[in-house]
Amino acid sequence: MLESRVRVINARMVDIDRSDKNIVLHDDTVVPYDTLVLGMGIQDKTLSSLGYCSRGIAPLPAGLKRADGILSIDDPYLYQHLRLEGTLINTLTDKKKIKNCVIYGRSLNTYCCIQGLLVRGVKPEQIVLAIPASECHVEESYDEPEIRLADMPYIYPEAFEDQSIEEKI
Repeated sequence: MLESRVRVINARMVDIDRSDKNIVLHDDTVVPYDTLVLGMGIQDKTLSSLGYCSRGIAPLPAGLKRADGILSIDDPYLYQHLRLEGTLINTLTDKKKIKNCVIYGRSLNTYCCIQGLLVRGVKPEQIVLAIPASECHVEESYDEPEIRLADMPYIYPEAFEDQSIEEKI
């Protein structure tokens, strides 16, 4: 059902090309964006492993760059960024300049973010949902001792426990 409204790609993001505003997928497919929202379901390991942090993260962590146009689902100011009549929503709903929004993730928050964009007037054809495989791991970015991959069977949790529900969504 989601595919009838939003372009869905089953893929893992491996790079962000901020200068050209593209994401690069594991199969070298390039997907352009005007706004990128990362809906990881855990604190931004993918974004930080690429050297960036979301707009609302403060103070700026050492070694990371602020990524204008890239938001995390974990950004503490996500709702402020996406508020009605806010700059970002006005940009995404501008009828004169069509802008694309890529949502990356597979958590329930990812689907809620898509619903929120639709409710705020973003056209479905402007939204691309990139869904990483649930068993993907980016082990080299986990340097905190409290995070043990052995304790996590997967990085990208299924949004729904029942596979038939996820298939319908």
